[in-house]
Amino acid sequence: MRVGGLTNRTALVTGVSGEVGRAIAERLAADGALVAVHDRDAAGAAFTQRTGGPRLDILVHHVTTASRGTIDETSAADFDQMFAATVRSTFFLTQRALRAMRAGGRIIIVASTSDGASGQDTACVMAKAALTTLTLSVASQVGPRGITANLIAVAPDGVPGEDLAAMVAFLVSPDGSWVTGQILDATGGVFRG
Repeated sequence: MRVGGLTNRTALVTGVSGEVGRAIAERLAADGALVAVHDRDAAGAAFTQRTGGPRLDILVHHVTTASRGTIDETSAADFDQMFAATVRSTFFLTQRALRAMRAGGRIIIVASTSDGASGQDTACVMAKAALTTLTLSVASQVGPRGITANLIAVAPDGVPGEDLAAMVAFLVSPDGSWVTGQILDATGGVFRG
């Protein structure tokens, strides 16, 4: 990717309290984007850091969730919290972001894959599958506007932050403009044997 390929573009990156989300935000900034970040700290209070103007060109959802257990172990409250933290928040933030996004906009969802799941995290696997459906639906709706939407599926144990940041940087760059509606496997072959 060209260094500075994101100059004059604004980005919002969620889920930046950990290594991966932070690496994504830092990479986009290094490539020239004005980056705003959002997450919840250890106490659960939301924090936001913002630079740039009101326009939004790039939205990166780094969706992190904790396992809730098997179908027998998952309470209604656990289920509701899982879907609120993953699906509901991603849906409504995407909806709002699209109001400020122009042609050339990019939406990236980064979430652990539901493929190869052991079946022990029922609500979590369901939520991740819903994010896949959301990505495909959004991509088909915003494609005519020149906006792309993709999901990067990572292994539950994660991907090195710099590696994932490079993948995101490509997808949000001008070089990634023809990639949309894709579920990109970034599991490092964990589920391939």
